[in-house]
Amino acid sequence: MGPVSTVGGGLAPPNIRDIRIKTTKEGHMSHNPVSHNRLSRRQFLRYLGAGTAGLVGGNLLSACVPPTPEVKVVKETVEVVKEVPKEITPTPAAPLMLTLWHHWGGTREPLLKKALDDFAARNPGITVEPTLIPWDRKEEAVMTAVAAGQAPDVLMLNAAEMPPYAINNVLLPLDEWVTVAGITSNEVYDSDWKASFYNGKQWGLPQTVGGAACLLFYNTAAFEEAGLDPTNPPRTWAEMLSATKTLLKQEGDKITRLGLGYIPDAWGWLNFLAQNDALWLSSDGREVKMNNDGAIEALQFIVDISDAQGGAENIAAFMTAAGEADPFISGRAAMTYQGVWQYFLIKTNAPDLPYMSTVAPNNKGPWHEANYGPHLYTLPAGTKHVPEAWKLLLWLTREDGGCNFLMQQLRPSPWKKCTEESPIAKVADYWPVVVEALNSARSEPLTPLFNQFASIWNEMIERATRHQGAAAEVIMWASEEMRRANEEFWAKQEG
Repeated sequence: MGPVSTVGGGLAPPNIRDIRIKTTKEGHMSHNPVSHNRLSRRQFLRYLGAGTAGLVGGNLLSACVPPTPEVKVVKETVEVVKEVPKEITPTPAAPLMLTLWHHWGGTREPLLKKALDDFAARNPGITVEPTLIPWDRKEEAVMTAVAAGQAPDVLMLNAAEMPPYAINNVLLPLDEWVTVAGITSNEVYDSDWKASFYNGKQWGLPQTVGGAACLLFYNTAAFEEAGLDPTNPPRTWAEMLSATKTLLKQEGDKITRLGLGYIPDAWGWLNFLAQNDALWLSSDGREVKMNNDGAIEALQFIVDISDAQGGAENIAAFMTAAGEADPFISGRAAMTYQGVWQYFLIKTNAPDLPYMSTVAPNNKGPWHEANYGPHLYTLPAGTKHVPEAWKLLLWLTREDGGCNFLMQQLRPSPWKKCTEESPIAKVADYWPVVVEALNSARSEPLTPLFNQFASIWNEMIERATRHQGAAAEVIMWASEEMRRANEEFWAKQEG
């Protein structure tokens, strides 16, 4: 039996206990469709399609952010200059200002400022100007800035949104820089490391984990009341379905407590596929493979969990009736699927909640969740101070700046040393659960069509849970829609 956290999820060390931060839930390809180094701004925006505004749920941030920085387009093409890191140049004697575009809004801004101040203190003559940018309209802002020669020195991207930038040469590949720095893959959790690659090249370094995003949190008092053993939570889908039915409370047809407070979406769909060891796309992104028995079983499990609690409409109505962001925190749901950020949300909003956590139950294979979305720091094409920007990128990911930034939020790092030697590991009894989840997250193939696929998956889940078709029929429909979109995209790329 894998690790299970004890009641309350453990305590944070004294120096980080009182920080108040509210967070929200936030591959490789062998084919290279772009061999040129010039890309029109209009083409790039067309490639991006729906853009990051269409990314669903998962690990993307939803904090309010200021308007996109205004930059003037001075040319219609991007000139890519390859930078080869023969050595890291010395810090310049004259003052140098690096620019960083990021998404760390709200009370995380002071934490980022502290990391940047520490970087400046360690690198005399260099300061960093951070700019908070919105997820929506970011593609146009980045492309306009690159075309105008005003690209930021370091850019934050989510792995799910990275492929169009990589395909269209809007980023600098980091492979040689990584080699010179002596960075090896075993320093990073496997699925987070793989998420920084696309089309055979490495385009960023992970700052946050994409794993530990689908943990099972459960109310120990509710378990005991229902006659279930809190030290023996569900480990399989069959046990999860049984526990959901047992924990559900109703008065007549009216739900008073959900067994599982969770509404599946596109990001969640990837987790269920991983938990059943089912494929959905070839590793090179060229072939849709979702019409298989494992995917059908995964969708049927979602339907069964929904039906066990009165159906999708009843669940949604109950979860939104009180205007709550999370019925589990209020005690109106006995279990929930949530990510590592949930520990801090519980500590901040419901410190007396009796709960435990474990990895999500699975059905087949070794995986407990999917990893599709670590945040990466990247170097845009046109970065003016590449060696210094690379130093900043390292500081915000592999080095103390990145480690401390995440530690203050009670979050793990994709860099193993940072996570496994974190002060939190010594005092938080849930930490072994987090580490197990990071080691059992499946790496998913990245695709420039993720937004389109996510839209299809959301409709697929809605059709199935509302019984507008059997699971096998709905999977066949979704797979055909994905295949058509995929073939059309790659045909245009090659044309």
